[in-house]
Amino acid sequence: LLYLDPDVLVRRNLLPLWNTPLGEQPLAAAQDVACPFVHFRGAMPNYPLARRYLLGCDPIPNYAQLGLPADRPYFNAGVMLLNLDVWRREKLGRQLIEFTRRHAEHNVSADQYALNACLGHRRQPLDARWNQLQAIYDFPGWQESPWPAALFRQVRQEPWIVHFAGPGKPWESGGRHPLRHEFYAVLDRTPWAGWRPPPLQLAWSRRARRSWRRSRDWVGARWRRLRHPHPLTRQAA
Repeated sequence: LLYLDPDVLVRRNLLPLWNTPLGEQPLAAAQDVACPFVHFRGAMPNYPLARRYLLGCDPIPNYAQLGLPADRPYFNAGVMLLNLDVWRREKLGRQLIEFTRRHAEHNVSADQYALNACLGHRRQPLDARWNQLQAIYDFPGWQESPWPAALFRQVRQEPWIVHFAGPGKPWESGGRHPLRHEFYAVLDRTPWAGWRPPPLQLAWSRRARRSWRRSRDWVGARWRRLRHPHPLTRQAA
């Protein structure tokens, strides 16, 4: 089974991906560029340079309790090739759901948490060009990334599947993804041809405006209380 997240743009024939040999491995997936290892600090020599461009926390916070090595690569589940024979024989779906229930308090990445914790050691690596994550454009260069120069440039310049993971998707107002024009070209071959997201200032939702007004009023009230404290407060001071 070839699984693709809905927020992807396929730029190459999928047959080579479909023909990836799996053997007895349950899945094939590509390493996540913004979340490359189970524990960044312990696995990346260039962590001081890279940390500002990585996910803000370890993807498996309880990795030590689970006995997982810090330097195990962490994969993104947006593009996966699944070996259904293995999944059915070992009842992996049931195991993953049960694992998620047992460790729900540590789950920071939904299904990816369980998939990586339970099956990360059995993953067949995929060429990262099959899952180019939007976060790769956040890195100034390969020196700050978890990858060597050649791989970093390949994924950044010639992705085979573009994964619009994270904010700033092409269909969102204000989205500035470098390959958004390719998304619009595909969109224009569908019944939604010609549609584009509204300008950012027009897309400010009623909920966002209401949230902003509440924040403004709260700050204003705090400021007024600081400048003009209640008489009892002044007396106590």
